[in-house]
Amino acid sequence: MRTQYFGDIRVDSIPEFEFAVEGSWFLKGITTEIIAEHEHWLGSRLVEPGTRRLKMLSHSYLIRTPHHTILFDTCCGNHKDVPGLPWHQLRTPFLENLARAGVQPRT
Repeated sequence: MRTQYFGDIRVDSIPEFEFAVEGSWFLKGITTEIIAEHEHWLGSRLVEPGTRRLKMLSHSYLIRTPHHTILFDTCCGNHKDVPGLPWHQLRTPFLENLARAGVQPRT
């Protein structure tokens, strides 16, 4: 989890998943050589060290102001049918990660 502050506003990124894929799976025409050429500015956050595979990341933002707590949820979600994709039927610890940030969802 990464936290940033903007005055009295706190923003936490709440991770859902992270995995690496071959560049050509993610972007047509991307080769290992092209990734190697740009690895210096992409860094280990976006390129898997040693393999030159591109990292896929998904997370939400938890925004806390003095008056509100807002979950900006851009995640894929668990147990969804997306056959052929790495996030098919995800089982991630998203709710546990949210709880670790100090927020419990209400039902």
